[in-house]
Amino acid sequence: MDSTFLQGLWITVMGMGLVFLALGILVLAMMALERLFRPRAKGAMASGGAEESSTEEEEIAAITVALASLLAKKEAQVGNRQLGSALRDGPGSWSVVGRGQQLRGGRIRGHE
Repeated sequence: MDSTFLQGLWITVMGMGLVFLALGILVLAMMALERLFRPRAKGAMASGGAEESSTEEEEIAAITVALASLLAKKEAQVGNRQLGSALRDGPGSWSVVGRGQQLRGGRIRGHE
C-alpha cells in the first residue's frame, strides 16, 4: 500500500481513539461528581425531631400556588390582554412578507 494512505489511516485511528478516550474520561468525571454531590438520604440526616417532612401533595400544592401567582402578575403587567385578541388582529407585516417569500420559493426579487 501507499505510505501516504497508511499515514492517513494511522492519523484517523489516532484521532478517533483520542476522541473516544476524552469522552470516556468525561463520562468517568461525571460519574465521580454525581457520586460526590449526591443528596443524602433522609434517614442519614441528623434531625432533632422538630423538623416536619412535607408530603408530595403539599409540595405540588405549593408549586401550583406559586405558578398561579406568577401568571396573575404577568397578566397584570400585560394589561389582561389575551391570546384571542392577538389572533383577531390578523397577521403582522413580517408574517405577510415571510409567506410571500415562501410562495416565491424563498427568493427575494432583485437578489436572484
